[in-house]
Amino acid sequence: MKELTVTMFGGFEVSYGETAVIPRDARNSKVVQLFQYLLCRRGSMIPQGELIEVLLGEADCANPLAVLKNIVYRLHKLLGERGVPRECILHAKSSYSFSGEMPCRIDIEEYEEAVRQLKDGGQAAGDRLALCFRAMDLY
Repeated sequence: MKELTVTMFGGFEVSYGETAVIPRDARNSKVVQLFQYLLCRRGSMIPQGELIEVLLGEADCANPLAVLKNIVYRLHKLLGERGVPRECILHAKSSYSFSGEMPCRIDIEEYEEAVRQLKDGGQAAGDRLALCFRAMDLY
């Protein structure tokens, strides 16, 4: 199965295998913001109310739930056009989630893991140095 590769440091960019899903120079739309939020909270079901607050904030909107559903629809459409499996966005009981089962490589998570290993210690000096370089390369 292909892997979703997500770059958050230095600009947001997503690819699925060799296919660009969201290029680095994409405009920052509500669809992209929803995708970012779901990725950052991967595996957690996020209530519609929370997503409406995050995406729409104080905006005066006659039907915020309809707006959210439209944004989710557009995200599904974008992902589907790029070959990303539709099942990666889950919906259940008025909540949404990015599936924790979708293979992902996210630079922020790799960075956090390298830093955690450095804090835990126990590595040989050369391994610690390699972890430091890995964290710097990601950042």
